[in-house]
Amino acid sequence: MSDQQAPQEPQYECSICGINGGFGTNCPACQKPIEQPRQYTLSEIRSGRAPSHTEERPSGAAPLIVQVPGSAPVGQR
Repeated sequence: MSDQQAPQEPQYECSICGINGGFGTNCPACQKPIEQPRQYTLSEIRSGRAPSHTEERPSGAAPLIVQVPGSAPVGQR
């Protein structure tokens, strides 16, 4: 059996033109270092190709809305 794994996609992109690449390598188009975390498209997120960020909130609960002094109450905006 030969298990072929899909090549791992780059996790970083050029902040100027958006070309994917390895962290710290120079962008072939802009000649600037690639240092920005990659922004995934909606189709990549829906198909499961983007990394899941559910580990940040294991409960899956929505973040709490904090009432800031001097702001309008929630629902009265």
